[in-house]
Amino acid sequence: MLPADDVGQAVVRERVAWLNKYVYGPMIGVYYGTDARLIQESSVAFTTALETVDRWLQVAPWLAGEAPSLAEAIMIGVYTRLDGLAQLGLTGELPASVQQHLQRCTQLVGWDTVRWTTEQTNEFVSRFLRYREIQNARKN
Repeated sequence: MLPADDVGQAVVRERVAWLNKYVYGPMIGVYYGTDARLIQESSVAFTTALETVDRWLQVAPWLAGEAPSLAEAIMIGVYTRLDGLAQLGLTGELPASVQQHLQRCTQLVGWDTVRWTTEQTNEFVSRFLRYREIQNARKN
């Protein structure tokens, strides 16, 4: 999932690190958020980060070039959680190119193995709602 050339590998590594920091960070803020204001701030940061992803996808069909890479493996983790994140307070729309990228990812060989079922999404959401309930009860 890495290009053969050094420059391509560097781009993939840079994008993976960037996605981990600027997409996953706010995504985790939505999961563990117990305050509506902070959840909204995380949601805005997530949506803002997707604007950068959108710019990447304006240049090439995949996050780091002309072929799927480890960067797609990182984004697929986001895509599988989108429905649950929306239930937990994620707002905002995916830019059109990100929506198209999501569709391309669903055509990759491993998608059927990693995509979440409704039951998995429901379990994910209920786990974090319970966490919020416990944390907010401790505050009171």
